[in-house]
Order: sequence, then C-alpha cells, then structure tokens
Amino acid sequence: MKLLSTRDDLSGGDAVHSVIILRLLDMLYLISFTLIGLFILGVDFQIPLPLIIIGGIISGFSIIVVLRFFPNFLKRQAELLKQGLRGKNGLFICTAVGVSWILEAAILYGTVMVFQGNLSMMEAVFSNSVTVSGQIFQITPGGIANYESFLVFAIRLFGFTIQEGYTIAIVTHAIKFFFSYVAGAMAIILYPIPFKTVLSWSRVRGVRRR
Repeated sequence: MKLLSTRDDLSGGDAVHSVIILRLLDMLYLISFTLIGLFILGVDFQIPLPLIIIGGIISGFSIIVVLRFFPNFLKRQAELLKQGLRGKNGLFICTAVGVSWILEAAILYGTVMVFQGNLSMMEAVFSNSVTVSGQIFQITPGGIANYESFLVFAIRLFGFTIQEGYTIAIVTHAIKFFFSYVAGAMAIILYPIPFKTVLSWSRVRGVRRR
C-alpha cells in the first residue's frame, strides 16, 4: 500500500482499496480453482457440519459488522471495483490474476516432474490453490510451516506420501521465496525508495519509537 501511494502518486485510501480488491480477486480465483478441482478430479471430501456452522456464523457476523459500522468503506470498495474492472482494463486484470496463479502452480508441477512424480497440471493447480487459500491468516513470515502442511495435505490426495509431500513443499516454497527476493531486488533497483522513507512507514505503523 505504501509503495503504491509513493510510486504511483495514489492517495493512501485508494492504495488501500486497490490492494484489498486485488486480494479479493486472488481469493476468488483460488476458491474457484479449488471447487472446480474438487468436482473435476473427483476428490473425496467431507466438510464437518460444525465447521460449516461456525463458518456461517463468523461470515454472517462479519457482514453485519461491515454493513453497520463501515458503510462508506464498503461503498468505496464497490465503486473502485466497478471502475477498475470495467471494459478491456478489467478483462486484462482478471486474466492476469488468473494466469498468475496457474503459473505459480506450474512451479509445483515442474518440481514434481523433477522428482519423477506423477501429478497432472490440473492437480497442481488444485493443490496450489488449496495451499494458498488455506493461508488466509498467516502466523509465520511467508506462511512457513503453514504452507508446507497445506500442500502435504493437498498432494496426499493424489497418492504422495508425507515424506514426499514435505520434500516437494520445501523445494517449491524455497523457489517461490527465491523468485520473490529476486523480483523485489529488481524493483528496488528500478524504482529506488530512500531507506529513510521506509523507516518513516514503520514509525507510522507504530513499529518503531520516535
């Protein structure tokens, strides 16, 4: 959000709304890929009734709170969504987001191929979607351990052992970290931001004392 408002001359509010909309698009694609995979791949699954009830209560309560206490925030989100996803621009954004998750799944697919495993691209997309969507609330940096646990669960549905699953999970996670750091380094080189500016962001968040 701070990068957007600094580099692209967006207001803080618009930067926040933009990031939220993109994250919602991410979750929409991940949940869609997961549901499609469940039915196309014939995955045998059961959702415990207590989990459905708890999830329904939490979702309903969250909707009520947002509608009651944050109506302006919700209205602004709807306006931004309408503006950003209209016409060719919206088609490009939605396509880019969907393709990006398929490409991320290709990392899992390629890793399994290197280990001479058997995993189709559809199964890789499903497994990656389950893994990432299962990290809505990340406790550790980069979802360490959380990522591995969800991925092991996902690919065990396709005949992989726990040991194989953790090996594949660690390798794919390392590749993603490497790519993220390389892309981040390139971004810093192409669009440098003074270190003092970054420190000022942390002070705004209350991380550092003045």
